[in-house]
Amino acid sequence: TGLKDRDCRQQALDYLSVTRSHPRWLVERWYDRFGAEAALEWTRFNNTPAPITLRVNTLVISAQQLADELALDGVETKTGRWTPNALIVTRGNPLSSTLATRGLFWLQDEAAQLVAELVTAQPGDHVLDACASPGGKSLIVAGAMADQGLLVSADLRPNRTALLSRTLAQAQTLCTQVVRLDARHPPFGPVHQWVVLDVPCSGFGTLRRDPDIKWKRTADHLSQLVATQSALLDGAATAVRPGGRLLYATCSSEPEENQAVVKRFLENHPAFTIERPSVPHLTPLIDQDGFFQTLPHRDRLEAFFAATLKHNAP
Repeated sequence: TGLKDRDCRQQALDYLSVTRSHPRWLVERWYDRFGAEAALEWTRFNNTPAPITLRVNTLVISAQQLADELALDGVETKTGRWTPNALIVTRGNPLSSTLATRGLFWLQDEAAQLVAELVTAQPGDHVLDACASPGGKSLIVAGAMADQGLLVSADLRPNRTALLSRTLAQAQTLCTQVVRLDARHPPFGPVHQWVVLDVPCSGFGTLRRDPDIKWKRTADHLSQLVATQSALLDGAATAVRPGGRLLYATCSSEPEENQAVVKRFLENHPAFTIERPSVPHLTPLIDQDGFFQTLPHRDRLEAFFAATLKHNAP
């Protein structure tokens, strides 16, 4: 029986890697963690073209109003499965619409939108988005803040900072300030109610939109990325005020970049604990450990991960 099981496993991996056009080492990981059917569905999801997904700029227009105005321009949409402020395009090109340059929406995958909705910042808060470019998450947080308070949107690379500035300027936000900084050494004390850290990662959760990633990265890249992710998380934590929260996020499916990074951080920073998000419509996406995770085979979303870490007051 054991030999037969091994033969079935090998045949399944052969099929997933060759016929479904995925690196064998990667589908083997998914197979071992989630099973054959899940791995098959995951590769099917990745091989299906991604829809154009919009995020509504709720500071200036409602989702229904935007859908109605797009329809007048020949662009048909439907509401996202998980958030009412996502519009999935079913016909037409919104970027060719007369609305495209008015700051009413931006392109953003629905799973990425949900990550930003975990940030329950309030009007008047001080928030740092430490790896913010191209700016979609900052704009969602600005909406939660009702554009009141201070949202520092930061990135390290000059070209990414320039892109961030253009995105926020087009959306006409008032509470955002763009700065260039290295999140490993933020020039702030512990003053922010929220710090958002969407770290550079393997991108294995976004293969549907960027299929070349699976051939450009190997398992060896993970250890290199993890070192950077841990350094960024250590640095970002210094900007969180007691009682504040730090959101660690990736667009990776792999536990080395996700749960393992958070676990290592908590071992070295006893003042922080995992806080289970209290966002009702996202409850089905929160696991028993309090982590947010979307999975293609289960949720029909790209694979994103996030953890809310609370800085407990002394």
